[in-house]
Amino acid sequence: MNVLNRLSKVFLLCFLLSVSAVVAATDLKLVTDDGPPHMIQSNDGGLDIDIVRAVLAEAGYTFQVEYMSLARAKRAVKSGVADIVVPTFFEHDSNGYYISQPVVDYLPTVFSLENSAHRFHSFRDIVGLRVMTFQGAVGYFGESFKEVTERNKYIEIKDMTALPKLLARNRTDVVILDRYIFLHHWKQILDRDKTSTYRTHNFIPSVPAFVGFKDADIRDKFNAALKSLDAEGVLNRIKEKYK
Repeated sequence: MNVLNRLSKVFLLCFLLSVSAVVAATDLKLVTDDGPPHMIQSNDGGLDIDIVRAVLAEAGYTFQVEYMSLARAKRAVKSGVADIVVPTFFEHDSNGYYISQPVVDYLPTVFSLENSAHRFHSFRDIVGLRVMTFQGAVGYFGESFKEVTERNKYIEIKDMTALPKLLARNRTDVVILDRYIFLHHWKQILDRDKTSTYRTHNFIPSVPAFVGFKDADIRDKFNAALKSLDAEGVLNRIKEKYK
């Protein structure tokens, strides 16, 4: 009887250890930057993180989030220190670093005040106007944009949260910013100033954002779950929360 008891305890211990190992294996480390509303450090949420969380849960994984610059985050995944980085753009698979299918489209958009009566259909239409945008924008929108900015009062600002405020105060004629980011911060302006209204000019192509993985098998499971949730309308419901 004692032998049977001891064997039972051994089998139970082995079972618990195996379950513990499986659970530990499913808890991943996601690295990203704080960039509302795509990634929101204050609640470990945001558009990009919410989508990734839903997809990984469908695939059987959970994760913890650590915040750092995106450049450092990519290095962490490529070196094996972290499992996942979000978002990443314009990248392809390489040794030890694997890129998902697109998870969300960033929506670079031209904004002006409603009462300005501007109508823009291309970058050429903003020639001669005051233009403010995010830091590094010249490298995103091609030669036509670069040429136009050389003929404008053109300013790039590191703090993207300031751009909607500057437009509302008529400190610039044009703001170029991702639509999700603009709307997130514009809503905060409306809490104090309900008189300002904006117009969107939608001629810049969207930019797909991807997830980078250190493990190709997890990436493949993520892609399968992503396709499934997209077909069920789950991704669109998440996106609607941030529009």
